[in-house]
Amino acid sequence: MELCRDIQEAIHPDVRRIFAKVGDQLTEDLQLIRKHELRINSSQQKHILHLNTITTSKKGLAVELRQIIDTVKNLDFESKTLQNEVSKI
Repeated sequence: MELCRDIQEAIHPDVRRIFAKVGDQLTEDLQLIRKHELRINSSQQKHILHLNTITTSKKGLAVELRQIIDTVKNLDFESKTLQNEVSKI
């Protein structure tokens, strides 16, 4: 705390005004950035929702494909087993 007071007492009033002005400008810039972010988010929301739908469908298809692959592998193994038994006869 004492260091902050020492710095505050040592700073020239013009420097304080400059820092205050820069701080105000940064606050305004940040508000402008937030405003643009909100506008972009709202304009892209439809596309984001559509992308989420596609992603969900893709995940569902991937699960279904994995199940089909597993079924084919099992049937292939069963087929080879039966062929081996037939060749023994």
